[in-house]
Amino acid sequence: MTQSHWFLFPKLYHQPPLDWDALERCLLDDEATLPARGEDVARDDIRDLAHCLRHTGFFPGEALEWMRSPRDLIEFFKINGALPANITIDANLGMTETVAKLQEHGVQVDRCWRSIEAQWSDTSGTRYVLGPRARRFFVDDFAWEGARRTVALSLLQFHKRPFLSIGRNLKSPMLPGSDQVLTELSPYGCHRKFIRAASTNSQATWIDPRTQEAHHILDLDWQGTFGIGHQTVMIEGNGGDGFPKSLADFLAKVIGEPMIVATRELL
Repeated sequence: MTQSHWFLFPKLYHQPPLDWDALERCLLDDEATLPARGEDVARDDIRDLAHCLRHTGFFPGEALEWMRSPRDLIEFFKINGALPANITIDANLGMTETVAKLQEHGVQVDRCWRSIEAQWSDTSGTRYVLGPRARRFFVDDFAWEGARRTVALSLLQFHKRPFLSIGRNLKSPMLPGSDQVLTELSPYGCHRKFIRAASTNSQATWIDPRTQEAHHILDLDWQGTFGIGHQTVMIEGNGGDGFPKSLADFLAKVIGEPMIVATRELL
């Protein structure tokens, strides 16, 4: 089964990081995303927490489909005798507070409920569901209705090392604005070696031998199959083909620099 995620990166990877916390607040203030509390906690977070509680000997199975909040999940575990009856979860709690409540009652949480990318990130990597103002990013009401409770956005920051969106769909880059595929990127050799160099030095460039023009790694056209950066917006869930690009265009206006979209496919 193929798993696909979209990642939106600032194109100027070689420039200083942006204020990602301000961007997160902007999306919330604009109601493009909603505070991750109660019924506005991402479904993926609820499913992840259910898996983290498998050690109790119980798993909700198909019942997960109707659960709308962390409280719904915890109450279902309690009803089935898998958690202490005296655990009280407020209807508007977020996932962090829910996990803290469980730990207060001695309940072990096997692993962090967040995605792998969020675990590597230096920030919380909170998953946000889409708010009402996100409707403008979708081509029609059908696409919007299918995505507004199933798509999640996470704003991730990586201070120690950059994050690479790279999967089995990776293609060789092309010169921007042309159909010329670059199979050789001297002095690096193949494109994978250029990626390796850029991951340790954001200032690494490839010099076009014909024009002597220097290109940073995201100057090249990776056909949406690669991205790199210390900051990224991760999209989980199927929002339709037009959604990531539309969101990237909006974010570019907010941050004042271009954004690129990278799709990563994993087996």
